[in-house]
Amino acid sequence: MLNLNEQRIKVLFFLYISIIKQLFDKMKKSLLIALIAVFSFTTQIVNAKPLMATAQATGANEVEIEFNEKNQSFDKLLQTNLPVVVDFYATWCGPCKRQAPILKEFAEENKGKVLVIKVDVDKNKTIAKKYQIRSIPSLYIFKNKKVAWKGSGVHTKEQLNTQVNKLK
Repeated sequence: MLNLNEQRIKVLFFLYISIIKQLFDKMKKSLLIALIAVFSFTTQIVNAKPLMATAQATGANEVEIEFNEKNQSFDKLLQTNLPVVVDFYATWCGPCKRQAPILKEFAEENKGKVLVIKVDVDKNKTIAKKYQIRSIPSLYIFKNKKVAWKGSGVHTKEQLNTQVNKLK
């Protein structure tokens, strides 16, 4: 079974071959321009992450979702019966780097019971502004699309479990 990037590369390879064949058959400038356009678009397609519009669409293999406000709806991700733990972080933040493995372990242990979403505040300024994120890491727990708990700083797995269990 091919992974997603291998499938994309295979499709693009066949697309390139057909365009090159047409180029040699007809030698038209418009086809050459099309080839250049497809080639420049390739890196975007091959490197793109699949969209995860809802918690149910993430599948059993996902334990954490990296949110991107350019191609995802935050509100749609919150449309689940599960508690949603949101980690507002930045890649340059030392405490955020310490929180990351704790949160990943928490997500793996609570797979199917809790949805964990990571939001890079530098790349998702609209969401960070909406929730008035002033310090990072900031963790929010949502239940039924509403903020049920929030805290800033590094939190242990036990603290997260305690907060999530209060929602049951």
